[in-house]
Amino acid sequence: MLRPDPLSGELGVERAYAVTRDLERHMGQGARALHGYYLDDVAEARRRGIEAARRRYEAAVEEAARLGSLPAAEAAAAALVAAGGADLLAPDLARAGAEPVDRVRRRAAALALGEGGYLVAVPVLLELFESQTGEPLARAAALLRRLTGLDLDPDARERSAADVRRWLERRPLEGPFERRE
Repeated sequence: MLRPDPLSGELGVERAYAVTRDLERHMGQGARALHGYYLDDVAEARRRGIEAARRRYEAAVEEAARLGSLPAAEAAAAALVAAGGADLLAPDLARAGAEPVDRVRRRAAALALGEGGYLVAVPVLLELFESQTGEPLARAAALLRRLTGLDLDPDARERSAADVRRWLERRPLEGPFERRE
C-alpha cells in the first residue's frame, strides 16, 4: 500500500507484504484452502527498524557531543534516513544552540538529509560550506553541487555562497522536504 511521504510528498510504502510459502499454516482446518502462499505484513518490522535506527542515532549524538568525534553520529543519521526516518531528523536542522549536542545534531542531520537528496538541508550545508575547512568543507561542497546543480568552488567561497543564496531565492521549496535524486 502506498501513501504520500509527509516530507517530500513522494509516494512511499505505507504497508508492505512479503509472500511467504507455508504449506502447514492452516493444516487441519478443512474449510481453508491449502494453497501454501500467504501475504505477511512487514510494516511492523519497518517501524521497528526505524525506531532502532533512531535509538542508535540518539546514542551516537550523545557520545559524539561528549567525545567530540562526529563520524559515528553522521553515520547513524545516514542510517536513520536510509531506514525511512528522515522526518525524525528534520527538527535537528533548526537547532542553532551553542551546546555541543545541538551542533552535532545539526551537522549530522544536514549531511544525512543532504546525502538523501532532501533540499531542506541546503541552508545548513551552506553554513558548513562557509565555515568549515578540510573534509567537512569538501563534503558540504559536494552535497551542495549535487543538490543545487551549481558549479561551486571551495577556493572562491564568497562567490560560491552567493550563488547558492541566489539559487535558494529563485527556487523556493515546493514542499517542506522536496528531494533531488
